[in-house]
Amino acid sequence: MELIYFKDYHELSLAAHQWVLENISSCKEPSIFVPAGGTPKGLYKIWEQSDKAWAKGVKFFQIDEVITGSKKNLFMDFFDEHLPSFKDQIINITLDQQNRASLGILGLGLNGHVAFHEPHMEPDFTFGEVELTESTRKTLELEDGARGLSYGAGAFLNTEAVLLIVSGEGKREVFQKFLNKDMDLPVSHLHKHDRLMVMALEELKP
Repeated sequence: MELIYFKDYHELSLAAHQWVLENISSCKEPSIFVPAGGTPKGLYKIWEQSDKAWAKGVKFFQIDEVITGSKKNLFMDFFDEHLPSFKDQIINITLDQQNRASLGILGLGLNGHVAFHEPHMEPDFTFGEVELTESTRKTLELEDGARGLSYGAGAFLNTEAVLLIVSGEGKREVFQKFLNKDMDLPVSHLHKHDRLMVMALEELKP
């Protein structure tokens, strides 16, 4: 694992973009697992403003989605808003199509989940429908019993390289657990990847 801290969010987002540029060029069939949420918004803003030559022929695989309740397809709407220029290249997640990506870009959930791979699930979970935890439902303001569709750590470990971006309020404690390799947290299984890059804000330093 390589760990780099950044003073501010914009600096982190620029470094994340540079990581993508450096890694995607060596992929034979370039594709990237991409998350929704607040963490990658800065990166996506850079993508929208950048020369998009780097993204030609790249497929972007949505890593999770809300599939029940009033906020069904919440993340599909997120990508429509924040990555409109990439609309034709984003492959929405569906139960009948499981994809493998060259690279993975991930965020850290408050409860240690990665995508919707929740702490109560098998550590090698790869893909499927999931029951969302109370903390996840609360964070996303979802109804009781809401379900999701998601890739898991098992899929992300099969990528050529993974970038974990850590930012946001209230994540110092869970980030410390990740650094300590608390294997009760799905995100901690990313330590098994030979090419794991972690970019975090300095304010989250233990």
